[in-house]
Amino acid sequence: MLYGKSIVVKVKTPAICPRTFLTAHPLEHSEQAVTVPMFDKGRSGFDQLLDNVRTQLVVFAHTKDA
Repeated sequence: MLYGKSIVVKVKTPAICPRTFLTAHPLEHSEQAVTVPMFDKGRSGFDQLLDNVRTQLVVFAHTKDA
């Protein structure tokens, strides 16, 4: 990955999956976490664009309840 560029995070899910969210934060700075909804792409799963990434990130997908 090139810093300063965008990346698309893609998540494969079971056939039936509730709304999915993506949470990202800089490594060792969980207090800066940002959560955004992911876009449902049907059978392909979900995806979300992370724009202008400038540092290492911890990224995870989850449902509203997780």
